[in-house]
Amino acid sequence: SIDVDFKRFSFNETKHINRYIDYELFKSKKSRSQKLFRQTNNPLSLFQYADNDGFIKIEDSTASVFKVRILDFQGNETWVTIPITADSENIISNDPLDTSNKSLIYANQTTELKGGNYNVKFNANTLYEDTLIDFSVVADTLNLHEDNIPLQKNYYISYDISQYKPEDRKQLFIAKLYGYYKKPSYLNTKRKGNILTAGTKTFGSFVLARDSTAPTITPVNFSNKKWLSKYRYLKVKINDDLSGISNYRATVNGKWILMEYDYKTGLLVHDFNDNVITDTKNDLKIIVTDNVGNNTTFEATFFRK
Repeated sequence: SIDVDFKRFSFNETKHINRYIDYELFKSKKSRSQKLFRQTNNPLSLFQYADNDGFIKIEDSTASVFKVRILDFQGNETWVTIPITADSENIISNDPLDTSNKSLIYANQTTELKGGNYNVKFNANTLYEDTLIDFSVVADTLNLHEDNIPLQKNYYISYDISQYKPEDRKQLFIAKLYGYYKKPSYLNTKRKGNILTAGTKTFGSFVLARDSTAPTITPVNFSNKKWLSKYRYLKVKINDDLSGISNYRATVNGKWILMEYDYKTGLLVHDFNDNVITDTKNDLKIIVTDNVGNNTTFEATFFRK
């Protein structure tokens, strides 16, 4: 038997919920299904009692009944009854396991994989258990299993960019490929010499990408030399299609002004009620930089009474 109490658990334990649910089902069907047993290396304090970690032994040619009792916070209860019948059919396949393009990652020690210009490092306790994963490198693309195995913490992907031209290296980064069209999405990439390194907590396909296009800056509710006396807000839309926005800076007449950034809409908004802007003629300057250092400068003049 096993008892699970959801009344309270530490915020630091939240990541281990992925070990408790059927993570593969969640990633493929977006459905959370709880396991009625505790796997090894699961530190969740939700488990109050776990006889044999919830695993049950079914004798051959016998019938058993497994019961699940569920209580809410008001004490209301529901029972689920699961009949189990054992037979002698051998359901375990004797076919040899295909280990081509697969690598074993150890849970309790550091494991490194190397292929092409890639080096992948899993520190101890990255995975919950020793796991055989798909691993292959094709040109600049790293294929590292599927995102159906929960991880405890980041592992690290490194790429040697020494074969690239010096002027191109600063625009390179490691990206994860998403969706049907395998669109690259920027991973926080650090550079030390000619080695790029990025950490991630999910499996999938990765690629070395280059971003040579600067961000765009578009005024939303004003144009150059417009009077904005009756306006409460100054709005500008910024965007970077590949590596993403790293930072921005806005000034009026050489003085820094606060512009709040809404990541979902891409809007930079200044509230004139801040009373920082007091001159009639105002020269606005905005500099936006993406994650590989490309930058764009936008300048305009507006007037206020």
